Amino acid sequence: METSFLMRFLVRLIINGGAFYAGTLAITDLESEGWEITLFFAGLYAIAMIALHPLIVVIARFTSGVVLVPFLIGFNLLMLYAAEAVAKQLDFIFTLGEVYWAALGAFVITVIVLLGTSIFRNIIRGL
Repeated sequence: METSFLMRFLVRLIINGGAFYAGTLAITDLESEGWEITLFFAGLYAIAMIALHPLIVVIARFTSGVVLVPFLIGFNLLMLYAAEAVAKQLDFIFTLGEVYWAALGAFVITVIVLLGTSIFRNIIRGL
């Protein structure tokens, strides 16, 4: 049975947004105006990851998991700092604090995205 584009999009949106939100919960130094701002950035992260998914698939196809996982952790760390920079431009409070907590958050995001993608692989294939 073929799943619709909207269903695949929503599942990937929930996986990526939920992973970002959970990753920010792992950052004890995170200062935010509230869960609404964090949820806003989780949505932005999810849309960015959906747009960048074809590039990640190409990288995954030509590398092993030993290379892909550190790449994704680094990429997610950059996305966290990009959220902090966007927050500063929009006059929101979203600061990460110490880099090791941000790295832990990036690791949590990566693990949740990889697990969610593998669990729902049949639904989100093709997006």
